[in-house]
Amino acid sequence: MSVLHNASRVILWLLIIGGLWGALRVSYTTIIGTARCPDFASIPICYLVGIGYLSMLAAQVASPGKLENYLFYPAWTLVFVIAALGTGFEVANGNVCPRNSSGVPLCYFSFILCVAIFLFYLLTSNTRRLNS
Repeated sequence: MSVLHNASRVILWLLIIGGLWGALRVSYTTIIGTARCPDFASIPICYLVGIGYLSMLAAQVASPGKLENYLFYPAWTLVFVIAALGTGFEVANGNVCPRNSSGVPLCYFSFILCVAIFLFYLLTSNTRRLNS
């Protein structure tokens, strides 16, 4: 395996774990009631985001191929759509997304993470194919 493939894979893992950690932190504040994330069909959106990041992480453990793609793409799409909608509503209306201690909406971070995860997933997949 090439250095580029290994480096992109490590970065991908770190990005996904960072997103999962953030989703779990927001989910925890929702559970204890100190801060709530918005609901969709009576389900806190942060729970859905957490499930999405967890599925992306599971895709990294799965053997390369169809199973990996079946886990990754739907999960990434779920998180990306939520982050994009949250970012859009935050820009248009304000005070929609949970915020960090500095007051920055967390949906902005999730949106940036989703874009970076997608790019590194493609890079990892392409370098794996080139090395095979």
